Amino acid sequence: MSTRRRRGRKPPASSSAREALSFDLLLEIVLRSDVTTVVRCAATGRILRRAILDPAFGRRLALQAAAADGGRFKFDPALLLAVSYHEFDYQSNTASYRIIHAPDPATRRLACLDATTIHPPWLRPLVARDGLFLHRCVYRSLGRITLHVVNTLTGHVTHPPQATLPEAYRRALLSSADGGSFDLLLADNSMRFQIFSSKDGKWGVVRKASFVPPHHPQTNGVIFLDPAVVGRTIYWIYRRSGSRMNPEWRILALDVDAAQATKMDLPAGCVSSMMPYMDDKGDERLVDQHLLLASVRGRLSLFVMESIGISMWTLSPATSGSAETWNRQLVIGAAEMLRQTGFVVYDNLARTPFNLEGFGERSGSMILSLGCGQLFRLDHGITEEATVVTRLISPGSVQVSGVFLHETDRITLLKAMKFI
Repeated sequence: MSTRRRRGRKPPASSSAREALSFDLLLEIVLRSDVTTVVRCAATGRILRRAILDPAFGRRLALQAAAADGGRFKFDPALLLAVSYHEFDYQSNTASYRIIHAPDPATRRLACLDATTIHPPWLRPLVARDGLFLHRCVYRSLGRITLHVVNTLTGHVTHPPQATLPEAYRRALLSSADGGSFDLLLADNSMRFQIFSSKDGKWGVVRKASFVPPHHPQTNGVIFLDPAVVGRTIYWIYRRSGSRMNPEWRILALDVDAAQATKMDLPAGCVSSMMPYMDDKGDERLVDQHLLLASVRGRLSLFVMESIGISMWTLSPATSGSAETWNRQLVIGAAEMLRQTGFVVYDNLARTPFNLEGFGERSGSMILSLGCGQLFRLDHGITEEATVVTRLISPGSVQVSGVFLHETDRITLLKAMKFI
């Protein structure tokens, strides 16, 4: 066959169909991709980027996330933008505020995600959720406290006016359904609470939660751990002050819309399975950082640091004829966790006391800490493979505290991107 005849032959129809995808089919592929792939696709050209940033595509993304995996929310590690923390250096006797950026291409284009934006020097961090960071500033000379909510993606700061509820020690950030706005809740020891709406720019009326039997928990003189938010219900783990050797832990649930509070017991057996910590006197005690309450795929879950590894107890809702129940599963075994973090696995190291610092309900990432200022990231339930643990900070002569995770959702991340 001559060269001229070969050049003039038309390729088969099936070959030409493989050369290009229709634009609608390409959008369907993007719709089912993780956020890193979506960002990369948006950077390939203006036409595709305009379609991805269109509000209609954003609504499809939200519906896809809700319907994915049989209605269960799918974790995406790229939605964790950064981890911030306080660091105290024993050698130089200095304190500083640090931020670790997630090593993902999507987050490198965010200009506002820095330590000064997330944590201005004059403010004290309190709560972080969905890319929002709540700070407190105390003006001792004026005898008042002001709150500031920082959007870590855009750098925008919301200054709520002075609340009328005095001595509010419980705080929580609630996301609103309309996107971009938020609700800030303050509550006192008697479970009186007040909500600030960023959409309205003002505080609502002070409401008093009625307690569902059993009786009102005595919240004076107790210590509350960081809250978990499931829908419009806030959950706190609390323990009695001064009982660290044999602490009595409970869960306090506040249904914001119904204005009802409920006291709940922890799962049976979870406290006895916790890994004890050996203090300076050689005594074993249980620590608060071996319990972590979180919202996991829209359900209340409790992570427990056990001697055999990290377990997760999930609260299943009540059905007809049966009460709500806690179900336990092992997230990662102690030996596997030590192997991935680079420790030599000996029998005596199986009791290494990792602390549970926080969980990202969008990324599925958990932050762990160990002595000498070491931080680790554990990506939970991403694939069918084993949970992966990554070392964030190597050992040093520092103490780490006040660890916060900074996350966002796909739509907000795409809107904040700066494409060249």
